[in-house]
Amino acid sequence: MKRLLTIAAAAIVSIPALAGPVQQGLYEVRGGFSWDLAYEGNDKFIPVEAGLGYYLTDNVQVGGFMSFTKKDDDSYWGVSDVWGLGLFCEYNFVGNGPAVPYIGVDARLLDGGGDVVLIGDIFLGIKAFVMPTLALFGQVGISAASEEIYDFERDWQSEDSTDGDGETVGVGISGGIRIVLW
Repeated sequence: MKRLLTIAAAAIVSIPALAGPVQQGLYEVRGGFSWDLAYEGNDKFIPVEAGLGYYLTDNVQVGGFMSFTKKDDDSYWGVSDVWGLGLFCEYNFVGNGPAVPYIGVDARLLDGGGDVVLIGDIFLGIKAFVMPTLALFGQVGISAASEEIYDFERDWQSEDSTDGDGETVGVGISGGIRIVLW
């Protein structure tokens, strides 16, 4: 029992060592995946994303990101590579703990075979620092698109047709890693 209490006390004392440096002037490199819960088609490739953020203040981060996926024929784009480019802004609620909840917005353009869609997201997430500068993150968000790309059902035409029915609002989740750079 003493051994268990000693291990628990050591773990509690070491929690501040895992505190993430969320402070003005730092950069954060991010990489991860995303999944649209409202999308009925199949991605041929898990949507991936990479980006870079900068802390304007101790709690506010802004930055940009790129994304990529391959869509199948039951998507808005048909069979296509879909590239994305966007900007984000996040507010971190707690500055220096091992778990940092945040809320944010982003705007991005997706281009698949010449069909460009503008998407805006509002999301809520958490960063869990497993090392002082390395965090795992997960978030959930609501998206609004300029075209009906969510819950898409194709009125079968050709592989590259965007004719079909869908919604302009979707729900998605994402996760991955973040590395804070000094």
